[in-house]
Amino acid sequence: MTSLQIFKNNLFEVAAKIENDQILFDVEQVAKSLGFTQRKGQKEYIRWETVNRYLEKYVSQQVGKGDLIPEPLVYKLAFKASNELAEKFQDWLAIEVIPQIRKTGKYEAPASELQVLQQTVNQLVKMDGRVSYLEDHMRIDGVQEKKLQSKGKSVAIESLGGIKTVAYKEISRKVFTAIWRDFKNHFEIPRYNELPRKQFSEAMKFLAMWQPSTSLRIEIQELNNQMSIQEVI
Repeated sequence: MTSLQIFKNNLFEVAAKIENDQILFDVEQVAKSLGFTQRKGQKEYIRWETVNRYLEKYVSQQVGKGDLIPEPLVYKLAFKASNELAEKFQDWLAIEVIPQIRKTGKYEAPASELQVLQQTVNQLVKMDGRVSYLEDHMRIDGVQEKKLQSKGKSVAIESLGGIKTVAYKEISRKVFTAIWRDFKNHFEIPRYNELPRKQFSEAMKFLAMWQPSTSLRIEIQELNNQMSIQEVI
């Protein structure tokens, strides 16, 4: 494909050709497709100053109307554009246009039914990805955080023998620190309120089954035995 050919869909139109095994694109149409434009009255103009600023590191001279740029620079501009239109244009080139050009030397637009189907599939894939991401990264809410606090506190107090014991008076802070330290280490989180929501049930189970370390249990027992001895005396 040595001469320029026009490729278009319902959103974009761009001219391209293959030269020395490299795909070259009409920079004016690329800039327009990526939204590097401005309106003056009834006319739309390319913001060449912006385009050239983004490309100055990669080209020896400024580009303008009628110039062609290679595929990598199209992606450079798309990255700088960073908008929904640019993302759609980049997807269209990468998924449909360029693979067809490399395979057959030309672009064959899919039937409209296939376009609709592909767009639907792409949307579903993206949506599924977003849902999976939220499931994996969403943190516990305020109600769940309060339940964790309450459960951790009650388990810690129970391990101390209650709030009226010597152990509670002397080392309650030590035990509270221990239970939340073990909790964070188990779930590999910096703070307990950063627990992923999907692990909430597991976290409640962990707290219910938690026990102080052997040395801490011995210390609790010895302190509470002192209280028993004092009561006898």
